[in-house]
Amino acid sequence: TAREMADRYRHNLPLPRLIANGADFDFFHKGTVHPALSALQKPVIGYYGAIAPWFNLELVIDLAKQRPSFTFILIGAVHGIDIGPLLELPNIHLLGEKNYRELPGYLAGFDVCLIPFRINALTKAVDPVKMYEYCSQGKPVISSRMPEILHLDGIIRFATDTPSFLRAIDDALAEPGTEQGNAQREKRISFARENTWGARTSAFQSAVYDAYQS
Repeated sequence: TAREMADRYRHNLPLPRLIANGADFDFFHKGTVHPALSALQKPVIGYYGAIAPWFNLELVIDLAKQRPSFTFILIGAVHGIDIGPLLELPNIHLLGEKNYRELPGYLAGFDVCLIPFRINALTKAVDPVKMYEYCSQGKPVISSRMPEILHLDGIIRFATDTPSFLRAIDDALAEPGTEQGNAQREKRISFARENTWGARTSAFQSAVYDAYQS
């Protein structure tokens, strides 16, 4: 699922086949705002996924401090890091781990979606599933500059530090509303629609077939 991983095995036979991650587009596209988010102050900046050592805790804290009128929602289990500093900020809400079937509803309540990961040996080979899911609803996505997804510049936004994340968030919030026609939103939805698990299954089946024919 990553170019870096495929490159490690480039001398193998049969040759490695790169098949990226994807999303259940129909499941995520139809989400309606979860009641838990309906009364929160806007804008809502959201993330779901593991809150673990690769999650840039300090960055999110800085963002929340710099934008005290914004609501930051973090959904996911905590592994191996101290989240105490997050709990000290009133505009950060940690909602814990949620059932998969609830995620589209929470996503529907996000105005901007984050992938605030540290760049390290692990994340250099990550193609985040959440990116495809975020795009399924056309949400603006701002991510750390992970090598595996840099080719998606123009579909999602990239940032490296607090100032660049803040600029990207402000730019995302300045996008036209859907009622006025948002070309960027439609571009993200089209991207997600083309990158489904069904498409990945077809690619995988083709790769297996080709391997047996070689």
